[in-house]
Amino acid sequence: MMDSIWDYEMLGPYARIDIKEELEAMLAQYRLLLQDERNREPLKTLKVYYA
Repeated sequence: MMDSIWDYEMLGPYARIDIKEELEAMLAQYRLLLQDERNREPLKTLKVYYA
């Protein structure tokens, strides 16, 4: 597993990277955070900025 995004960059533009597991883990964490009412507005704001 790669340690950081910089490790991916070092592979070069033609490297094939399967990051499905990492994306699924981030999505699971996002859904968990959404369960708390206090997190919903900040997460929606982040979604707007990064979409």
